[in-house]
Amino acid sequence: MLGKYPHPSTIFPGGLGIEASPDVFNGVLGRIVRLLDYAKKVTTLWDDLVEFFLTEVPEYRHVGQRPANFVCTGLWDDPEAYDASYARCSAWGERRLVTPGAMIRGDLRTIRLQDINLGVEEFVDHAYYRRWEGHRFLVDPLGSPLSPYHPWNKETIPDPAKRSWREKYTWGTAPRWDRETMESGPLARHWITAKAGKLDNEFIRAFDHGLEIDLPKGEKAAMTLAWRVPAWPNTLERNRARAHHIAYCGMAAYTFLLKAFEYLRLGKTTMAVPYTVPQEAVGVGFWEAGRGALTHHVVIEGGMIGNYQIVDAVHLDGVPARPVRRARAL
Repeated sequence: MLGKYPHPSTIFPGGLGIEASPDVFNGVLGRIVRLLDYAKKVTTLWDDLVEFFLTEVPEYRHVGQRPANFVCTGLWDDPEAYDASYARCSAWGERRLVTPGAMIRGDLRTIRLQDINLGVEEFVDHAYYRRWEGHRFLVDPLGSPLSPYHPWNKETIPDPAKRSWREKYTWGTAPRWDRETMESGPLARHWITAKAGKLDNEFIRAFDHGLEIDLPKGEKAAMTLAWRVPAWPNTLERNRARAHHIAYCGMAAYTFLLKAFEYLRLGKTTMAVPYTVPQEAVGVGFWEAGRGALTHHVVIEGGMIGNYQIVDAVHLDGVPARPVRRARAL
């Protein structure tokens, strides 16, 4: 399930898979129900803790306060809509159980994956890399203009130097969306999904002011959780969102497990589709790590990887969690 990590994907892309069967899925169901029972407890605890702090010391509302600048690439594809094509990425992206989007100072600018991709740029002014020259890809595969600082155009050229806080001081680049620093992670996912109003799920409902999540009965009684859009992003609200995201993830797993049982009943057991690597192409993978947004941009030349750039977890200051690398297939 889920790629079977920690088996190395370097040997088998995606990790080692298993054959779908009712026995396997029944075992997974038991684990999901235990996770949801935990979510009921931890969410209640964090709701109570956050409200206690905000009531007793209202100034905590301003700890970690930032503008509502969010980016999210979405999570959990609808298997009936997803086809992995860039041409249709905005259509199948809207069907994800977490809605993709970009928000600037509380204004939802877009929920289209193509727009999110077009807006991504990386800068190396303060990083131990040399700025690359040239503008190889002027447009994306759909003909929309691309920045020379877009990951498809980027070259990773290491340029070590003595640390200087005025000049270069990090191996991390500075990714931006529409030249803005952005925040990603559970708070961004919840906020954008709520404001977009595109979510269609029987257990999770999106409203302009927040989300409601129905959790089924396990050892603990069934309950409905409510997450509300806060006045502004701050440290306590980020932690509250992380707690609610456990329940969100659990119900996403529950949703797809029910769908898997239905597929088994209908005899739909195919686990892969044939794919031929093109000789020349550009592509992008839109996903989210637990910590935040994650995109992988690839350029294929002669049937091999010619350039591979990772924009990993855009943080508040716009610096990724690890250096972006260039890789070439042997």
